[in-house]
Amino acid sequence: MGAARRGLDPGESDADGLRRELAEELVLDDFELGPLLWRRELRWWTADDLRRSREVFGPRRLPELIAELLESGAPSVPLELGK
Repeated sequence: MGAARRGLDPGESDADGLRRELAEELVLDDFELGPLLWRRELRWWTADDLRRSREVFGPRRLPELIAELLESGAPSVPLELGK
């Protein structure tokens, strides 16, 4: 398996990119693709972007959690984020 990459390679179709990712990440190569149902663009968020946004995040307290992390550092025990 190759090193993990993000996104499509130049000239790679959505279907070919999905096949490559499934082979790289899950060692799957015997499957049939259905139709493309949805596409989501990735966005880089700053702490201020998160705080000002009206988006609903998962976890919902993400802006607050990031602010606490930046101010106080990593917690001594893992956070319980709920379901």
